[in-house]
Amino acid sequence: MNEMLIAEREQVDIDQTLDHFEQQQKGLIAMLEVFEKMVEEISSVQGGSLGVPVAGPADTERDRK
Repeated sequence: MNEMLIAEREQVDIDQTLDHFEQQQKGLIAMLEVFEKMVEEISSVQGGSLGVPVAGPADTERDRK
């Protein structure tokens, strides 16, 4: 009986920890969605370019290796 009570307490702790992680993950997903929208808006204002140079032939060759 004692072992069962200990196991139940441990399960409650595990469930609480998982709930906490789930809430954090939901918050991170919400922030990521906001950032993605901001990047899309910035990208559309700048004509689809974020000022990142386009990879040249040397870059492509290096990436292949």
